[in-house]
Amino acid sequence: MAGPEGIRFHIALTGWIAICVVSREASEISREEYLEMRNYLEFINKPGLTTIKTEEGDIFDCVDVNEQPALDHPALKHHIVQYVVASLSGLAGGTYQGTQVSINVWNPQVKQGETFSLAQLWIINGQGQNLNTIEVGWNVYPGLYGDSATHLFVYCTADNYRSTGCYNLFCSGFVQFSRTITPGIRLPKISSFGGTQEDITLLAFWDEGTQNWWLGYHETQSSSFVWVGYWSGSLFKALVKYTNRIDWGGEVVGDTFGTYPQMGNGHFPAEGYKKTAYMNQILYVDKNFTLRDVPNNIVKTQTRPKCYKIQNEGKGSTRFGRYFFFGGPGGRCAQVVAWEDASE
Repeated sequence: MAGPEGIRFHIALTGWIAICVVSREASEISREEYLEMRNYLEFINKPGLTTIKTEEGDIFDCVDVNEQPALDHPALKHHIVQYVVASLSGLAGGTYQGTQVSINVWNPQVKQGETFSLAQLWIINGQGQNLNTIEVGWNVYPGLYGDSATHLFVYCTADNYRSTGCYNLFCSGFVQFSRTITPGIRLPKISSFGGTQEDITLLAFWDEGTQNWWLGYHETQSSSFVWVGYWSGSLFKALVKYTNRIDWGGEVVGDTFGTYPQMGNGHFPAEGYKKTAYMNQILYVDKNFTLRDVPNNIVKTQTRPKCYKIQNEGKGSTRFGRYFFFGGPGGRCAQVVAWEDASE
């Protein structure tokens, strides 16, 4: 796939890798928790090859790539959600092969009883019970990770969230490929208010050669993508070869009393660069597998403007590209804010 400056991406399926199940920081793990992790591996019949610890303190118990839980999926064998989104749908011709976006990294506060806060991209096709999605970004989800850190995550569903889908490598779906980047890892660099801004760049696209949806990842200072892994095309009925809708934005889930966490960095978009969260360099992959600038027919959705907003989308410098700011303080509300490329 050729990039905007003629760079061509190529997936090489070579080399041995181990797939790892993440736990918490080593100093926080009791013997009972360690044994629970080992019992989980035995339960899924995936004996660990080795245990590694990242610089951020995450513990990964690793299994052979060919024994990872994702491959247990049959297709690979013979709360009110609030959000702000920007959506792209229905260019002339109506389909896309993926998207690339840089997401500003923050650590929003998720209080006790609240569920999560995230920033992500969605690749969407189908409708009703046949809605298929691929989702990737960062989230703060204490109930999932056991901490309040910001983590890389992946997600997918093949039936509108009814019976398929879960985060990261906790169930069948995403197939790990990289030796160095694993869904669920803590992101080590967080932006500072009025100071240094940290981004992650994500590229999710359909690869005709392997018939899979591949995920590429790199951080602010990185010059090249790490190929994290892929979602097999055989998982989906509607999301095969192309998508007709792409969304980018933030999403939160609160507590049972209707109180919702911060989105982005907890500040409204009007505060601007370095003081609120943003997404930039928003591109789509066309039918010739080339990265293109997102056009102007973007639909904005904000379910609770009192608590979260999305605004100031536009085209900046060559480095910043197409962008928008998003987020808010949360509170007694519920919301998704998103920017959608949704051409119907």
